[in-house]
Formats: sequence, structure tokens, C-alpha cells
Amino acid sequence: MRLLLPLTLLFLLPAADAQVALHDVGGDLSASDAASPSSSRAALFDVRAEGTFDDEVALSWSHKSAGEAGFRILRSAGDASLSEIATIPIAERSYTDAPPDPFAIYAYRVEVVDADGNAMERSEEIRVRPVRARNARLVGAWDGRDAYADVWGYVAPDGREYALVALRTMGLSIVDVTDEVPVEVGFVPTEEGAVDSKDVKVRGEYAYLVNELGPVQIVSLADPTAPVQVGAFDVQPGMERSGAHNATVDGDHLYVTGGRSGANGVLIYDLAADPENPPLVGSYHPYYYHDFYVDGDRGYGAAIGGQGVDILDLSDRTDPRLLGTFNYPGSGAHNVCGAPGSDYVFVGDEVGSGTWTRVFDVADPLDVEYVRDIIVDPQAVAHNCYVAGDLLYIGHYTEGLQVFDVSDPLSPERVAFYDTYAPAGYGFRGAWSVYPYLPSGKILVSDRSTGLHVIRIGSATVASEPEPAELAALVVAPNPSRGDARVEFSLDSPSEVRLRLFDVLGREVRTLVDGPLGAGPHEVAVPRNGLAPGSYVLRLVTDGAPRTARLTLLR
Repeated sequence: MRLLLPLTLLFLLPAADAQVALHDVGGDLSASDAASPSSSRAALFDVRAEGTFDDEVALSWSHKSAGEAGFRILRSAGDASLSEIATIPIAERSYTDAPPDPFAIYAYRVEVVDADGNAMERSEEIRVRPVRARNARLVGAWDGRDAYADVWGYVAPDGREYALVALRTMGLSIVDVTDEVPVEVGFVPTEEGAVDSKDVKVRGEYAYLVNELGPVQIVSLADPTAPVQVGAFDVQPGMERSGAHNATVDGDHLYVTGGRSGANGVLIYDLAADPENPPLVGSYHPYYYHDFYVDGDRGYGAAIGGQGVDILDLSDRTDPRLLGTFNYPGSGAHNVCGAPGSDYVFVGDEVGSGTWTRVFDVADPLDVEYVRDIIVDPQAVAHNCYVAGDLLYIGHYTEGLQVFDVSDPLSPERVAFYDTYAPAGYGFRGAWSVYPYLPSGKILVSDRSTGLHVIRIGSATVASEPEPAELAALVVAPNPSRGDARVEFSLDSPSEVRLRLFDVLGREVRTLVDGPLGAGPHEVAVPRNGLAPGSYVLRLVTDGAPRTARLTLLR
């Protein structure tokens, strides 16, 4: 194996594009008591600064008013000294700034001042970058559960598109992302005692949900609105609370990695034989593999413990053989991705001495060449990556979704990003995974704390949207409304009907109908009581395809 040492220098993006997310790099955000020694507890607290999708900085804070005159906002760029940019009344608790360069790092401080302009109390400096997105826009979001992990996509025979979201402490959510507002339409809980669902993959109409502390659950998606667990299997029989970390589906096989035994490399199951009870047909166990990537008859096992990446010959799935191993200094290889048949792969590092993405030439598995690094921010952590066409998609934890044009793997070029994680800081928070393969061109991103983000990027090749089924529309009136509304629809035949109201985050706020209705026209009241002003989506599910309509409630 050759490592081209002169190229081990960090590959940073152009200066205006090198670090994109907003992060506090100055320490504690709480207020300092240094300016008010008579107070045993700061009156100014919970000071925050976040970039916005308009390239601005939104500051907010809390304060226990005690007669002070107002707040002074100070800002600096780079190593310059702080200077005042605004003074605002004591009744305010927020301020929005539009700094001149959205890619620069700015420091902010909030001070409490008296009538003479003297600082009574001041916060720590908060460092932040305004920009949060480029060439990418949010087209939908869903945050209806908690503790999110992997996301995968599924396209039903009728063309509707779904996100399958692994919920670490709950199970699996099925979210319909076809329409403007994503809506959870199905849910499968984890098996009892299995409390760490990490990964989900799909083959045909079956989903395979992997749990760190329980069996692999097999879920039928024949009806995505009513998913059913049809099987489960233990990857390490006899081991208490055994489970796995990751799964890969390629062709007719399921590859499971990350078992709790510590030496559990990859287990290979035949899905064609029996998708609801797949037999184990092969395995390879040199040490712990954290993830596994398959390209034709080659498999890549990411050994996060520092052993590098193994390249396996999978021409006989019952007897995998080692073709070669490649490594790099201080490695903590988390996952591998690439384009089918390509001579290049991308290796993400989650725990090594450099937690970013590296490019390798693997044309010769016995003589792999390191090519270069892809670094968004040297302090940030890269997570799952996938390649679709000429684009590399990275779920980059605190940096959100990062997209690179890798048509020339020797010169990756960032073409889009969307930061799903607003708070300051680095680490294992933010975007977990990406699914960039839906026919509509929508990109699914799971964020550990904020749920599902449905994103479009301007440089992606977008297929035509699937044609919706011909259905009579829902009629909502009055719309917009300041009070109660009504929804009108017609049924061709007697049907079981579910009519529900969702907010813009896809959370169900009201069930209006749940039961049988006869053929013909129907009118259902939508009471205003308890509903805040804003946009809502009505979703009608009958024996046919779903119908949706938007309702706007005014103040």
C-alpha cells in the first residue's frame, strides 16, 4: 500500500468556503458575574447566537430586569476588538444582525448598561458564522418523535415516496414525504428491551431495522401506512442483549456489522431465499467492523478501532476472502462510500486524529493510494456518506448536509450545504445520515435532535415528479380562516376514512374522522379552538391514495 505523504496536508476548501457551520469556539455562553460583584447570580443568562438562513446572526438572551436602562450589542470580526453595533431597550430579549461577510467568523457580546452607558453585566464572547445554507433549500420537515438515527427511502408501487427514520429509543417511523408537509403514516416499535435502533435499509417491500441491543427487525412495507413486523433474527445467538450497529443491503444480500462480541466483522444473509427469515450464508471476522460498503464483488469493512479498511472478495458470498487492507495515520475509519464501479472510495472518520473524509484510489487493492482530504471544518466530525451520480453527500453531524461534486475525485468541489444543526459546538450532534436516491430528487437528512429534513439542491439532476392519482380534491373553506373551517370531500364508495390535521412539522394535532363513511359527499368541521395561527395540512386516507389540502389560520 502506498501513502503519498506529501499529500497528507489538509485539503481545505477555498477560504470563503472552508468552514460553514455556526459554532461557539469561545467557551461558556452563560453571562459573567465579573461586572456585577454584588450579585451572587447573574441576571443576564442563556445568551445565544445562531446563524440564520438569511445569512444573519440571531442573538437572544434571558434577563431578570432590575432597573437597568438597556442592552448593548458588541461585535468584532477576526482578531479585531469588539465595538458597539446597537443599543436596545431593556424590554427586548433578542437582536438580529446582518454582518457584511456571511462566511467570516464574528464574535458577539451582550452587555447590560445603566442610564449613563456603563456596563453593569456582560456575557462571554460568542463566536459564530452567519451562513447556514448554499444552493440548498428546505422543502419539508418532520419532528414528531425523538432520538433520531439513520434514514432510508422507500418508493411504493403507486409512486409515493417515504422516509424510514430509525428512532433510537422507539423503533421505526414511516414518513410520507410525497407532499409539501411530511407526515408520519406508520410506526413499528422496537422489541421489548431493544432500546438502541441505529440503522435501517430496504429491499423490495421489506425494511430491516438494526438495533444495538436487540434483534434485527423485519418490517413489511406492503402498506406503508400500516407497516407490520413479519420477522426478527438475532445476529449473535446466545449473547445477552446482543445486536448490531449497521446494515447494508446490496442485491439479494444483507450485510450486518458492529456486533457486541468485539470481533464481529460482517455477517451475510440471503434475502432472496426468504426475506422474512433470511439464512446466514457467509461471514468474515477479523475484528470489529463499524460499517460495510459493497461495490459489485468487493466489500469494504471500516474498522473503526484503528485497523483501517479491509477490502474483501465477495465473488463467493459464502466464503469472503481478504484482498487487501489500507490505512492512514491516526485512523478511526467509520464508513466507506463510492460510485458503483469507480476506482475511488471516500472514507469517513468519526473518532480518529482527523475526523473528516478522505479519498483513496482503490484500483489495485494491494496498492491503495491516498489521494486527499475533504475538510469542511477541522474541528467537526463527519458521519455517513453516500454517492449518487457525480455527487458525494455527507451527513456531517454539526455541519449538517454537505454536498460535493466528485466527478473528478482528485478535485472535489463543494456545490451545496444545508446546516440542520443551529446550536454552537461540535461533536456527535446534528445530521446523522442522508438518503439521496428518491426519484423526485428530494434528499432526506436525519438530524439527531431535530428529526427529518427534506431538502432540494440546485445542482442535483431531478427526475420528474410522479404523477398523482386522479382523485377528487379536498375543499377547505373558508381558507384562510380566523375561526372554524370545514373540509368537503366525496367518496365513490363506502370506505374506512381517516381525516387528520397536521402542523408544518408534520405533527398530528387533531383527528377529525377515524371510521367508516358512506359513498357520496361529506362535510367535516375543523374547530379553531386550541389551534395557533399558522399553516396546517389536512390529510384524508381512504381505501385509495391519500389526498391533502392546506389550511391557513389567521390571528
